[in-house]
Order: sequence, then C-alpha cells, then structure tokens
Amino acid sequence: MSSTLKDPRERTLTWLETYFTTANVTDDNSNTTLGLMMYEESEFPVELVFIDLYRDYVITVGDSDLEPLRNADKTVHSYRENVPLTVSLFDRGDLTGTKVKWKIEAELRRIAETYLFGSVRLVTARQPKTQFLGNERMHSFTYELSYVRDKT
Repeated sequence: MSSTLKDPRERTLTWLETYFTTANVTDDNSNTTLGLMMYEESEFPVELVFIDLYRDYVITVGDSDLEPLRNADKTVHSYRENVPLTVSLFDRGDLTGTKVKWKIEAELRRIAETYLFGSVRLVTARQPKTQFLGNERMHSFTYELSYVRDKT
C-alpha cells in the first residue's frame, strides 16, 4: 500500500492543517471563528457542518487534475497537480459572510506566499460560487492551487 501523502488531496489537507492560522479569521466582533477542513466527497454532508458541528465555515479539498511534465526526450520528470479548495459559509448574527470570506481568502494567500519550500503552491484560479439555499445565502468560492512535484 502506498503512502497517503502521494494523494494530492491528503498533501493539500495536511498543508492546510499545518499552516492555516484560524486566529486570522475573525467575525464582526473580532472573535476567532471555527472552521473545518475536509475532503469534498466526505461522508458527512457539508450542509450539516454548520448545523450539527456549529462551524462558521468549511474548506473542502477536491479531487485534483494531473498534468505530466516531460523532458525533451518525452520522458516524464514531474507532475503539475491542480487541487481545488472550496470555501463555504453563511451569514449569521455576528458573522458577515463576505467579510469572513475575504479573511479566509487572505489567509489562504498568506500561506501560499509564505511557505514556499517543498512543493510551491500557486493560486492559479478563483471562482466565486455564492448562491441562495432556501432563504439563506451561502457565500462560497473555489481556489485552484497548482504545484509541481517529482514523479516519485
């Protein structure tokens, strides 16, 4: 059985859990918010994270795209992996979704720009996905993190 760290989702989730500083993500009253980081296809529905686990936001790590990078002789020397991170949150009494969304985005940019050793992660795309679910507005965006790693 191979190491789970060969899985781009696991590598990205470990990177997030290691470097993401929750104290940098506060609500309207400067209180630290509670978040959860998990796989996109988790057995626990994202909607219940807010209801059952009382989280302020969730960051899901999706399945990656893979592109082989080749030498002049067409042999593969490394791979570019693109991993989507989706941030979701709702407005509530002391939490304005758009404000917290930007704080989370700033924190994601901070760790991508600060922790450059190993696989350098670059934000290559951002897609807003804010939508209404019933009477509630779910603020959401997806970042695509791209990085190159060797073929081992």
